[in-house]
Amino acid sequence: SAVDIVTIPRGAGNQRLQLGLNLSTTNDGDAYYGVLGRWTIQPLNPSAGEFRVTTEIGTNLILDLEWMQPLGTTGAFFIESGLNYTEQTVPVNVGDIRLAERRDNSAAARLIFGREFGRWGVAEIGAHALTLDSDILVGDTFGLGTQSGDYLGVSGRFAIDTFNSPSFPIRGQLLDLQLEGYGSMDGDDEATQAQLILASAQTLGPIAT
Repeated sequence: SAVDIVTIPRGAGNQRLQLGLNLSTTNDGDAYYGVLGRWTIQPLNPSAGEFRVTTEIGTNLILDLEWMQPLGTTGAFFIESGLNYTEQTVPVNVGDIRLAERRDNSAAARLIFGREFGRWGVAEIGAHALTLDSDILVGDTFGLGTQSGDYLGVSGRFAIDTFNSPSFPIRGQLLDLQLEGYGSMDGDDEATQAQLILASAQTLGPIAT
């Protein structure tokens, strides 16, 4: 005789809560603090979706909602969507002279399509919408540093990561190339940004570098 066992996967899987504290200071004497929190549900559905809420409360206020959904049977392709709200204090300097401090309030939405390459790489393209409002807290910018407006943008990323550990790697390499372009909806402002990170970990006898 044979026994058939049928299992029904749960609609929502493990839930994880992480808490932390961020304290930092700069050479200019600016001090920042924040209480960090992250709540993750994975898997969110039978297709291994993941939902994440990230917050920071302190000098800056951040609330980020993210949903990452693998596609297909292998899960190599994925869609990531998210909403973000940020209140951030930004110094306005000219050289070593502090002219003012402003408060940037922003709300953003993103939609990213990507593909993972095993455990060593990822490629992404994304579309972004952002609304930004800047208020001067202290001082006078004389027209510098204000960035209020509505923006649309695109992004691209390609990364190779063969580190054996995300925290303290002792072997492997990292290449992370990110490109972003934004334009205001009224057509007055445009900005592009490129970032390239290269790193390598190796051991010299018993010492890791």
